[in-house]
Amino acid sequence: MKLLVDMSSLLWQSLLAAKDKEYGYEVDFEGKPTHVNGWQFGLECATAHLVLVMRELNITPADVVLVVEGKMSKARRKAIYSGYKDGRGGRPAEAYVEFEKCKDAIVSLFGNLGATTVTQQGVEGDDVIAFLANNITGEKVILSRDGDMTALIGPETALWQNGMLTRANKYGPFSTSKTAVYKALVGDSSDNINGAPGFGQRAFLDLLVWAGEPGLAALEGMIQRRTLHELQDDVAEFKPLRKIIEGAESVYVSYEVACMHPEWINTERNPLIVTPGRIVSEDQITDDHLRKYALPTGAAARDV
Repeated sequence: MKLLVDMSSLLWQSLLAAKDKEYGYEVDFEGKPTHVNGWQFGLECATAHLVLVMRELNITPADVVLVVEGKMSKARRKAIYSGYKDGRGGRPAEAYVEFEKCKDAIVSLFGNLGATTVTQQGVEGDDVIAFLANNITGEKVILSRDGDMTALIGPETALWQNGMLTRANKYGPFSTSKTAVYKALVGDSSDNINGAPGFGQRAFLDLLVWAGEPGLAALEGMIQRRTLHELQDDVAEFKPLRKIIEGAESVYVSYEVACMHPEWINTERNPLIVTPGRIVSEDQITDDHLRKYALPTGAAARDV
């Protein structure tokens, strides 16, 4: 089993878990005093979380893949839709500094216990995780709070969210493979994806009852071919289709942005950067919870 860790999700969750009274400090952000937690606090929280998950899954750091998002990660989706992820609340510059320090500390700590680190510039971590889920054989568990990961659930792929292993579709009673269709129609406010204006979650569930899973598959084909006008003959039977037809251009763009794009990963011009882990001796590991994964004191480090 491999644990694929969405590092951005894990680190922000850890850095924002509570108010850090030991390492935290106040900064001025947009004219208001704002508390920023120290990277040490984030490291403690992230390590505790990973140790818990590893224990529950009965795996070691050598089974962990840390997916680190590269620079300009939103560039490709921004090229498709300039408003992608606009409107999200900002954070002080100091918070991003602490994030980077925390990331480096986690990568170093778990990398010295056998964890592999992967990254690629110009793409989001979601797409890298999709690529890994498609190409790593055997069981995979994705550690992320991101709802987009729902699309990757399959016979050999589960999510670890909210403290538990799950294969449930958080968006409704339909195949997780149709998550992008759902977002193309309903939208996703967290990523500023518009969907079809006026076509909400209730309309999608009504569509599911009316057309079933085969209907969703047929609709996805029309989106991919950009032929939603073909729905015109069915409007009399299911009137909400009119909103899909009228919002077709928005649906096409929303679908392209909502889809995972593993085909963007590990290309000739933009290769995936893989850093294998190595296991060091326990005297080089300061965290008491992690020493059991190290080699005996004085032993020479070995590559995984």
